[in-house]
Amino acid sequence: MSNPSFETTAIFHEGSSEAVIYIHGGIWTSTNNTPDDFLKLSGYIKFEAKELSQYSIDYRLSPEVMHPTHLQDCLSNIYKLVKEKHISKLHLVGHSVGATLCWQLVTASDDDELHNQTFLDAHQLAEVQSIVKNVFLVSGIYSLNELIDEYPAYKSYVEDAFESIDDFEDPKVGYEKLWPYVRLHLIYSYKDELVSKRQSNYLMDILQMNGIPFSAYFDNLGQHDDVYESKKLSKYIIKQLR
Repeated sequence: MSNPSFETTAIFHEGSSEAVIYIHGGIWTSTNNTPDDFLKLSGYIKFEAKELSQYSIDYRLSPEVMHPTHLQDCLSNIYKLVKEKHISKLHLVGHSVGATLCWQLVTASDDDELHNQTFLDAHQLAEVQSIVKNVFLVSGIYSLNELIDEYPAYKSYVEDAFESIDDFEDPKVGYEKLWPYVRLHLIYSYKDELVSKRQSNYLMDILQMNGIPFSAYFDNLGQHDDVYESKKLSKYIIKQLR
């Protein structure tokens, strides 16, 4: 199946070969979230760091497609930007399911299989892996079992996006494949009304138990769909990149 979603990539600012790429959320299904979610955040960052190039990508949605298509689209679109814009140093920012996709990406390997078939392009994966430095996981979802246990109403969204909940690799397994040299940042807003801190705490516990370094930034950053427009978030990101 062709992938037209690269055509909707948002180009916020073109500076140096160091870039930030954003991945939006929307619980795998919502057309209300788009690459333009990060327009305001990118403006704050541009004001403080004009040298950073900034882009935001899209991916196809469920139920029209299912996992691993969302992840395949993200990898493909990131790779295209890396090659076309000559990016040599990359930072990823994902919000909600965008953070989930970031985590899935930086714990992916070219021999990952679904139904006995590998599903990620090995060359694209190697190229992207070689330049990713910081990954900002903002209000993410990391355990589908925990999500459905806490929010039973979300089960229908998960079923639209995954043939089986077991197709989603839990961080208890995935952490072992975390790409070397990647700096993880777990970010959460105490005012988030759609995803509780249980998700971020779940991932933090796994990282801590296995001695994996990370940074955490928990603050009052607004409600779930306010966070990606937060000036506080922009200041945190800029501080980590300097």
